[in-house]
Amino acid sequence: MTARPVLVIGAAGLVGRHVRSAFGGRDVVATQYRKTVAGAEPLDITDAAATRALVVRSRPDVVILAAAEPYVERCEREPEATRRVNVEGPRAVARAAAAVDALLVVFSSEYVFDGRDGPYREDHPTAPINEYGRQKVAVEAIARELPRHLVCRTSGVFGWDPDRKNFACQIIDHLRAGRRFVVPSDQVITASYAPSLAAAVRDLVEGGHVGVFHVAGPRVLPRGELARLAARAFDLDESLIDERPTNLALVDHCRTFAIELEHITVLDQNDVVFGITEMVFHKLFVSKEHAILTVNRNDILGTHRFRQNPNVFLRCMTTYVNKSTLLLNYVCATLVDETNHAGNHSFIAWNDPRR
Repeated sequence: MTARPVLVIGAAGLVGRHVRSAFGGRDVVATQYRKTVAGAEPLDITDAAATRALVVRSRPDVVILAAAEPYVERCEREPEATRRVNVEGPRAVARAAAAVDALLVVFSSEYVFDGRDGPYREDHPTAPINEYGRQKVAVEAIARELPRHLVCRTSGVFGWDPDRKNFACQIIDHLRAGRRFVVPSDQVITASYAPSLAAAVRDLVEGGHVGVFHVAGPRVLPRGELARLAARAFDLDESLIDERPTNLALVDHCRTFAIELEHITVLDQNDVVFGITEMVFHKLFVSKEHAILTVNRNDILGTHRFRQNPNVFLRCMTTYVNKSTLLLNYVCATLVDETNHAGNHSFIAWNDPRR
């Protein structure tokens, strides 16, 4: 019997894009809405009839809902409009998933807690203090109505993003342009690298798990510390980072949040450093115009200080060059003997096999 596909709804976003990639070994049906992504079908999850029609037609074994309105402030300002996407949309997806007996995977957030008693376990009672958190609690309740459901609570998702919307990309873009960047001084997050989050979701699905899981990075960080990590990785001016208390006049989500990971984490203790390091490599090596990876010796050795953590450095490299012994040998030789190759003239480039 042919295996039923995995349906990834919202495959053009940061999480959806990486989830789709993580299930690359299976038949994947992907959807898009505002943004176009290759090989995806258009779908508006607020259209219940269209959602049901697509799910029934594709008959997936797994439905992963990565589409959402993620902006906390907009949810507070426009609760009715955002609930149509964040609550009524998931309700339509859940009903469609139930019709084909599919596992439903939804993403939730640390905002389902009030921040007073963290770190939190999966069985800790929810107590949202803002509209975004209330919407996520509603989504969790919708998912739990299905016998086959997986609720993945995550926090502070970051990664290289063509839309430049996540926290890390915004820091990098502001500082690179010489603009000041304000971060909350009273928030902590369990920063989660998007490719690692996607891999953990895949492992949960393939392991047959159901229920609620905290799927996030292993380090609880103040937002200011994450901002400084990104600045240092890209050799940007940390003095442009300003830390201020959250503006309560805008939205009451200033309390600190920390998720205690009891069941699963997405990598090891180097995950945040690894994720930011890989973002550097993506910026340095992946040419959007030609899909060619290029190595510049000075960028590796000087500006980004990879010598300080060679294990993370080499792990990062292998994600790009697992089919290229030539480059890996080049990098190892460079780490061992950097002094024989001064200047800015040594490059290695080859066609990216992912093209």
